[in-house]
Amino acid sequence: MGVNKINRFTQVIVPIFEIDDKGLIKPNPLFHRPVDKLHSRCIEYPFAASRIGDAKCILDVGTVKSAPAWISWLENLPIEVYATDYDEPFKPFEKIKFYQADIRKLPIPDNTFDKVIAVSVIEHIGLKLPQVLTDKIPDVSEDGDLEAVRELARVLKPGGELIMTMPFGMKDDLILGNQARSYTIDSIKNFDIVIKIVHLEYYEYQSKDMVENIRPLANVEQVSFRNKIYKKVKSLSGIARFSKDQRHLLRVESDEVIGEVTWRNIPFSQTRAVHRNHIEGVVCGVWKKVN
Repeated sequence: MGVNKINRFTQVIVPIFEIDDKGLIKPNPLFHRPVDKLHSRCIEYPFAASRIGDAKCILDVGTVKSAPAWISWLENLPIEVYATDYDEPFKPFEKIKFYQADIRKLPIPDNTFDKVIAVSVIEHIGLKLPQVLTDKIPDVSEDGDLEAVRELARVLKPGGELIMTMPFGMKDDLILGNQARSYTIDSIKNFDIVIKIVHLEYYEYQSKDMVENIRPLANVEQVSFRNKIYKKVKSLSGIARFSKDQRHLLRVESDEVIGEVTWRNIPFSQTRAVHRNHIEGVVCGVWKKVN
């Protein structure tokens, strides 16, 4: 399944996404937050923007806590844009029609939107620590994410698409101090109950600071490559032995380490993300309402 052709929303006020020579989304540092090194929104927002296509009416979910550049882009789209969040906006949106609601109980009629966008929202729904600003916590539910997807599917028109991003890793788990879920292919398939997967891409955070996330160069056997890197680390640090959990803390200044900090599109089978105080892997996908 390929990436959509570049649409008329590539840039509105600010450049949101670009496609590289391989047809993949480029990370956009516009959404960088220094505290997170290169934040996952750098790939999630561009992916979501690239999938809007010819939609005439869209809903963005979790908008209040979105990046200002993303909100500005939504405000200036030449289509109908709606937004919803459990929290109220810090200031009223200028052009976006806003609904303050739990996304599991939207005050919106069935079959309303061509596209619904949920960038890193679903993983928080139903948890005891759901990342909301208000003192009143939404209802806690183990299946809160599935309940949210069901409601978002309800407000989509038949044939409409749900564009979602969420943390993805080596196992299903609660991460970031139990404030979010991390998914695997198996848990993502649970959403098939209510809406059909049509496109998935996996992006993983890779940098010189995360030795265990490094991929081998072409024609270099993986184990020997990693052993070579670990020997380099040992010679630089003077540490004779270090645990797997310590390796990501060791900085390696070497041409043998691939690339600078970035988000790379890689096969799901190669995921190594475990989310140590930082989102290390995200799945970006499109689901279609079939009836």
